[in-house]
Amino acid sequence: MSKGKTPIAVDNTNITWWEVEPYVKMAIKYGYQVIFLEPDSPWWMKFKSGDLTAVQDFAERNTHKVPMSVILKMTAKWQSTEEIQKKYMDLIVSD
Repeated sequence: MSKGKTPIAVDNTNITWWEVEPYVKMAIKYGYQVIFLEPDSPWWMKFKSGDLTAVQDFAERNTHKVPMSVILKMTAKWQSTEEIQKKYMDLIVSD
């Protein structure tokens, strides 16, 4: 970011604000526009709607061999993009 490269995509699990916050703070520091995106797959939409059977879909579809127990922990901690967007707005307003 210090070199002004664009665009920059942070492709990681980023399931909670504390995981996203360092990237957001750096983006603000260097004047980047921050856009939060989520998957739009049917199984993700199923999960977002509250259907926890989607967790089984995640376990079956992940290519990193992440065990179901880890996926369950991750989905339990997950914060929606809307929640993270609000924290981002709070951060830029407080600066």
